Amino acid sequence: MERKSKAKWFFIGLAVGWAPIFIAAIVILAWVNRPGHDDPFHGVRPDMGTSLHQFGRSSTWNATHMPLGATGFKAAAGPHRYTDEPDQDWDYYSIDVERPEGRSSYVFFQRDFRMDEIPKDLIHKNVQDIVTFDEPSRIVTFDLGTRKETYTLPRVPDKTLEDSVATAPHPQS
Repeated sequence: MERKSKAKWFFIGLAVGWAPIFIAAIVILAWVNRPGHDDPFHGVRPDMGTSLHQFGRSSTWNATHMPLGATGFKAAAGPHRYTDEPDQDWDYYSIDVERPEGRSSYVFFQRDFRMDEIPKDLIHKNVQDIVTFDEPSRIVTFDLGTRKETYTLPRVPDKTLEDSVATAPHPQS
């Protein structure tokens, strides 16, 4: 057998032998990365504005939170201060809509504002003073004085309901 022929058959055998492994790996990765039950956003793409946080810098967020009806979501608002600066001035202001799950919160909506974009007294207000929530329409409105930001809550399954259904005893037939 010629050298070129041996090499050709070697690579054909290699391709045929490894093909099922590659296909199995692709199928497994697709199944593991599927949207759905393990996706905390339940297929909803978060609505994130431009972040003003500077990468690598630690900051403190002086936020207040409020539940948004019986939806499982909460609104938060407040100023940020970088902890690596000696001054105690606020550096920027954030609003967001989150959904707590376990010890984490998943942010579905967020906006950051420079301090010169908001009224000075806003940093002293609680989130309850600036947020209204219309439960039937699921619209959250942040009234920032000079501007309003709105977000419509997505309809996502209730985690506690999912867990209780998954663990509920099933009647015997």
